[in-house]
Amino acid sequence: MVDTMVVNHLAAAIPNEMTRETIAKQSGISRVYLQQLIAGDKTPSIDVALRLSVTLHKPIDILFQLVDAARPRLRRFRRTTQIGEGAQR
Repeated sequence: MVDTMVVNHLAAAIPNEMTRETIAKQSGISRVYLQQLIAGDKTPSIDVALRLSVTLHKPIDILFQLVDAARPRLRRFRRTTQIGEGAQR
């Protein structure tokens, strides 16, 4: 069995005109829980993932993906690559 993990793209899917408070209310979750989901600290139930999909008008597979746990997260890889290439901070 391959170890997998759920990766979310919630932050990128949130429209500029929607606040996190609004998204949380429309999805029936707390703002704190939404923030934990966005940060990757929590994994949503199917019910919550579907409600977020409806609220954000995005397909669920755009918001959440199941990936190989051994694969580094893209964001971390980019950050590591930029530092390794002598990027200025």
